[in-house]
Amino acid sequence: MIRITAPHSHRVLPALALLVLLGVASVADAGAQGAAAAPSCLDTLSATAFHRVPVFIEARAADSAARAILPAADTLAIRVALLIQSSLGDSTTALPEGEALLRWREVGGKVRVAAHRDGTLTWMADAPLSGDDTLHAPMRSLLAQALGAARDAGAHIAWPSEALGDSLSFDLEVRVPDIRPPGVEQRMMARFAVPVFSMAMPWSTEVVVRHEPTITYPEGARSGSVEGTVILEFDVDTAGRAVPSPVTDIWPASRPRLTGAAAARYREFLEAAKRSLGSARFRPATVGGCAVHQRVQWPFEFHLAR
Repeated sequence: MIRITAPHSHRVLPALALLVLLGVASVADAGAQGAAAAPSCLDTLSATAFHRVPVFIEARAADSAARAILPAADTLAIRVALLIQSSLGDSTTALPEGEALLRWREVGGKVRVAAHRDGTLTWMADAPLSGDDTLHAPMRSLLAQALGAARDAGAHIAWPSEALGDSLSFDLEVRVPDIRPPGVEQRMMARFAVPVFSMAMPWSTEVVVRHEPTITYPEGARSGSVEGTVILEFDVDTAGRAVPSPVTDIWPASRPRLTGAAAARYREFLEAAKRSLGSARFRPATVGGCAVHQRVQWPFEFHLAR
């Protein structure tokens, strides 16, 4: 028996479970993405839907090679957080309140920073990275302004001796804890997160499966005794249905794609998984009680009867 498996990324839960792509801040981000679908609902959330939580910045390596730069990136994240806090003035609370700078839907996003061997820093805040959207442009601009002020004040990145190449990239990402009804802040898993300010954010719920997709086993794979796993990334709309486009498969950039006969069988599994999405039903994600779009990952397992 042959087994063809898409390598599971660290963000994917066990089979037949859903995971939001954007981590702990995902449903708040999904609320921003769903604003066009249900603006009247999100624009009229009551005060009881909001709860004040800390907003964090975390440095994340853009690839495995950049992990060596993370200790220095953490120091930069602290400096950026302090500069943003200073723009908010004095506060009588542990953290200044961010409403003077941003609306709640604008909280999120990330900026890609390149650290160069000579210690200099460059970045681009104009274009959103994967998993980001245009509503986070004000937050990205705020990060870029603080990065510029830090650089002007002499901030630089100490180049790690073990690093290869002439530059390493990392993201300064804004993260917010999830809030579950009736206002319970969820623990946020992070390597090293720096608090920046507080923000009143609405509670949220994630997508939940109601009816699993009905999958037809590809005949070619069945006759060849081939099993496999495919991981799809797709949107669930406010009615709880999978959006047919865009749907992509998840495959780590560091792993080469399959070739030859194995690639052909994988494509069969991939097309069968895509076809099955129309039969799946979900309970949509919500923000403050409003149904919103949410992007999810789903692992499809193809097993032959034993």
